[in-house]
This record gives sequence, structure tokens and C-alpha cells, in this order.
Amino acid sequence: MVGLQNLGNSCYMNSCVQLLCGLPEVREAFASKYNHIVESAHAAVVDPAEDFLTQFAKLAHALQSDQTEGDRQKTETAFKELAGAMGVEVKEPAAGVLGIFPELCAIAPRMFRHCVGKGHSEFSTGRQQDAQEYWLHLMDKLEKAERQLATRAEGTQSNVSKSFWFRTEKRLETADHHVRYSYIAQQLLSLHVPLEAAVNKEAVAKYEEEKATQALKKVKPLLSRLPDHPIHILVGLHRLEVQRL
Repeated sequence: MVGLQNLGNSCYMNSCVQLLCGLPEVREAFASKYNHIVESAHAAVVDPAEDFLTQFAKLAHALQSDQTEGDRQKTETAFKELAGAMGVEVKEPAAGVLGIFPELCAIAPRMFRHCVGKGHSEFSTGRQQDAQEYWLHLMDKLEKAERQLATRAEGTQSNVSKSFWFRTEKRLETADHHVRYSYIAQQLLSLHVPLEAAVNKEAVAKYEEEKATQALKKVKPLLSRLPDHPIHILVGLHRLEVQRL
């Protein structure tokens, strides 16, 4: 089994990628056609490091490849033999291998993260991000790449991004029993949890406090540039708030 290394606050990306690469459609269109897609990048004079199709196919192929698993098994055997020569009994060599050679059991998707996050104000950084927002961004990248796939790599097609779309129906009935239906196409089904039902209210309160503190830090430099008339500033902010409401 091959996994993904955490590059530092990259668990949001790893969870999305592992979900995608576990799909048979992704294995068929990207993992098994990896060489074909890479050759098409060279033919199209595309920089592989900046090409989403190449990076995604490479990652999908690596996660499904037996080569990494074979390397791990060879290292396990060598590790056990070495320990035996030193007179040390190793009952679970895999645990030792994982601790000493984690790169043999997991892939570091640095180039993929760079390719997907390039140009994005948040995903290009090393900060923790929201998995839902990243998923939508990743689906947008994948959908655009799939349009190129059929023309760039002949005989290769993929509709993975479309398989996540669904339509929800809303029914509105008025007091006089008139009914109206509306339909919304979306990729994510949200589950709304009321705040009063939260079991981690203290953590939520702490988060909101930290969020307010960060917002205040951003506002303070702006206030320092304003004239020294605090009453007028407060009145102006109040008027803006009223207009917004």
C-alpha cells in the first residue's frame, strides 16, 4: 500500500487526492495512461512541471504502482537480514522500515501541490486550508484538463469531474397551497449543524476569539492613517453598516 506524505499542513490536499485516485475511472484514464499523457506533454511542448495532466497522471500512477511496494518489501528483507546478523530479532520489520525509510511507503506530492496551487492566493502557500474549498478548486482544474485530454492524448478520455455533479430539488409551498420547484446543480452536499448542537463549544469560542483578534490586527494599521476624530469614524462605520443591512 502506498500513501502520501504530509508536507506540512497538507492533509487537506492528501485527503482529496486519495479519494480521487481510489476511483476506477481515475486509474483507467490517468494511472494506466501515464506514459501516454507524459509523451503528449512533450509533443504539445508543455512544461511537465506546470502541466496538471502530467502531474495528476504521475501521482495517480505512483499511488497505484507496484514498484514502490516492491522496493519496500526488498528493504524489509534486507533490514531483517541485517538485524539478524547483528543478533537482533525483528518480529515486525515493516515497523522499522517505516520509521527509517518512510519515503519507500509514501509519496511526497510536492510538484503536484505546486502545480495545483500556482497563482492561487491560499493554495500556493504552506498554510492549512479548508478541504472543501480545495476540492472545488481541484475539480475546476480537473474539468479543464479533461477537455484537453481527448485532443492531446488520442484515445484517452475522462469524465471524472462530471461524475460528482448532482441536482437538488427544493419545494416551496405557499399559504394558499401554491407549489414551486427549483433545482440547483452542485458538487457538494452540505450538512448544516446548528451551533447549539456543537460538542466543542469551547474550541469554537476560542476560534472565534482568535479570528476577531486577527481581524483587529489587520484593521489597526488602517485606523492609524485616519484623522484623529474617533467619534466621526465610529459614526461613519455605523452608517456603512446600516447601509449594508
